[in-house]
Amino acid sequence: MSRSVARLVRGVGVGLAASAVVAAGAFSATASAAPVVSGSLLQHGAGSVLMANNSLASEVGTAGSTVSYAVKVKNTGSAAAQYVVMLFPIGDDNGNNDSKYSMLQGGLNGLLGKNITAAATSDAGYTTPAIQPGKELAFTLRVTIPKAGLPGDLYSSGIYLVTTGENDFLDSAIQETEITATKGTSAIDEFMTAPGQASVRGMLDADFSGSVTLAAVPLNVGATANFTDKLANDSTSAAPMTFSMPSLSATFGGAVDCASNYTVTVKSGSTNVSALAMSTGYTTPVLAPKHTVSLTITIKRIGNAPCDYIGGGWLATTTAPSSQHSEVVWLSFPNAAS
Repeated sequence: MSRSVARLVRGVGVGLAASAVVAAGAFSATASAAPVVSGSLLQHGAGSVLMANNSLASEVGTAGSTVSYAVKVKNTGSAAAQYVVMLFPIGDDNGNNDSKYSMLQGGLNGLLGKNITAAATSDAGYTTPAIQPGKELAFTLRVTIPKAGLPGDLYSSGIYLVTTGENDFLDSAIQETEITATKGTSAIDEFMTAPGQASVRGMLDADFSGSVTLAAVPLNVGATANFTDKLANDSTSAAPMTFSMPSLSATFGGAVDCASNYTVTVKSGSTNVSALAMSTGYTTPVLAPKHTVSLTITIKRIGNAPCDYIGGGWLATTTAPSSQHSEVVWLSFPNAAS
């Protein structure tokens, strides 16, 4: 199996959500009928809630800074086992690998702080020490953002967990590292602030095929996340703006009933505009050029299914989506690891 298979993971548009599934099929094409061992990858970016099962994590930093992801390999089988960890530094929106990655192993068997980057990025991957059933081996993935990076730039990476000999794909963990942004130049700019993260700028290609800014927030059932979304009229004319936040299932025909698993409250000041925002869109009062409006979004998880929402705004005088006049932020709520 070539490492190029796993480069199917790419942090662009809707394809990101399905990339782990595609790669899983590629890894397991020559797999035996039943895996010899079982295991999972746990990770988190901002915050402390771990997630698993082809998960997506996001972090936000400034140009030249380094952000960290906590990663764990968990033995979910009944016998001690070794695993192969493979790290893929995919690069930025244009596929350039100008960001720097390092992966450090935790303290199992006295190997605290061991740098495994060279092995993990090699064709063979890094083979872990034996991990006992139910136990975990911790790693830290560090991503250094290029000094020349621009606000809104995205840097993607992926970690794969396979059995020794690469016979069976077990799990994947995707990371999206973004450069914080507070200003923009398009007709409309959107700046979403997620819990524990700096603001990110929304992005969109007109056909939903291009880069989508991500904010991944794993929630336990009963937990709540609060977001702030600032919409800026950066056009040359006064105009109202429209904000909508449909679920990804509603947008792309997914199977998950987000409304049964999450409650969403959108407010403009003290006014509850949730019903409009979740349907046809909430339209603001007229905004003068360079003026902004801020919305608060509160999302509570009440069910067990993961879900995704697309929160986006556009000038009410235009038709959305349009790459010149609209921006979106993809809000991902993956399952917390059990």
